[in-house]
Amino acid sequence: MKKIKPFFLAAKSKKANNTLKLLSQKYQRPLLSERRAFRNSVYGASFVREVFLCDAHLPIVFARTVCPRHYRNGIWREIQQLGDRSLGDWLFGNQYAVRTNVELARLSSNCFYLKGQPPGELSLWGRRSTFNIRNSSILVTEVFLPNFEVIKSQANK
Repeated sequence: MKKIKPFFLAAKSKKANNTLKLLSQKYQRPLLSERRAFRNSVYGASFVREVFLCDAHLPIVFARTVCPRHYRNGIWREIQQLGDRSLGDWLFGNQYAVRTNVELARLSSNCFYLKGQPPGELSLWGRRSTFNIRNSSILVTEVFLPNFEVIKSQANK
């Protein structure tokens, strides 16, 4: 089984000025595109967690995790208990986690994932991945906010 490696966000989130802001975690019906990502096998409520990864209190990434509740091994319970801890740390510490089905998309600034954010004319990039953990799957969507580009350009100097 191929072990996943930490990617840019998980590695960078260990910096002292990076924080995770928990926006919500609750049971709700996944979005249509999320249900399709699970091949329409998710009909009822799933555990959904939404966070901002912040750099010096500026949101740089919006992340949404969808974990179907019907999995018998209760992986959603572990994610539910993360609180304001990083999902990345949990995933990369899990020897059974395998990333599959990575999708990239250019999103308009008025997409669902950015509700409550200041409107802008910029298109934003998003990444959605499925992580298989034993007999369970979770869907992780990350939207790279305008401040992400600023932080990334400063880091590359």
